[in-house]
Amino acid sequence: MENKRFIFVLKLALIWYLCIFSAGYLTSQTATVFTDKKQLNGVIATGTWGGSESEDTEDQEKQDNSKLAFLSKGNPKINFCETDNIDVKIKNVGNGDMKREGSYEVFYIENGNPKNGEKIKLAEDEGVIPVLKQGETTKLTYQASQEGMYMFLAKQSGEQHKESIWSKKIIVHCPPGQREKINEKVEDPEKQKQAQSAEDAEKDKTKEAIKDQPEDKEDGEDVQEENKEIEAVAPINNDANDESGESEDEEP
Repeated sequence: MENKRFIFVLKLALIWYLCIFSAGYLTSQTATVFTDKKQLNGVIATGTWGGSESEDTEDQEKQDNSKLAFLSKGNPKINFCETDNIDVKIKNVGNGDMKREGSYEVFYIENGNPKNGEKIKLAEDEGVIPVLKQGETTKLTYQASQEGMYMFLAKQSGEQHKESIWSKKIIVHCPPGQREKINEKVEDPEKQKQAQSAEDAEKDKTKEAIKDQPEDKEDGEDVQEENKEIEAVAPINNDANDESGESEDEEP
């Protein structure tokens, strides 16, 4: 009996607890929020950020529609034996102006393909391709001093310009007849130097001889002057003797 009572009381307590919980949940306050949104289209400029410049330069490079191309056809052959300039013409054949300067390099090999040769170190004022407008042409130069094969390599700035632009091979050759003339020109100055040195030696000898001659002349001139003085004094003494003789004759 006691167990039944205990179970009955427990059930009543649970029912009471559920009733209180349900009543509190149903009577609690609820909040409703109403919102009204409107979309506005526009741009507000608040300042210049550091990343905007880099984005602008990237956009400009992407819009660079220029394209460089060499105008030389075939493999030009140049005949000279001394230092001389070689040059090639390059043109902007693209659909727009260049945005930035380009650069160029020169490769050399004695025989064969200059692409497999050595890259020549250029001077400070060389190696730059100026900004070319659409259809504009410029000339790239290099002062060559050796016989062999030369090629120019042009490069454009920007990610969209990654192609290697090679010029035609330029052949520098010295004809045999011209080489002999140059050798003669080189030998002639040496001969002239030898002849000049011999002439200088002779002149030095003559100068030394001339320096010795004045002393002898001075001694001879002194002797001549002394003889003249003696000759001048002798007549005077003779005249004096004659006068003294006449005077002596008159006294008796």
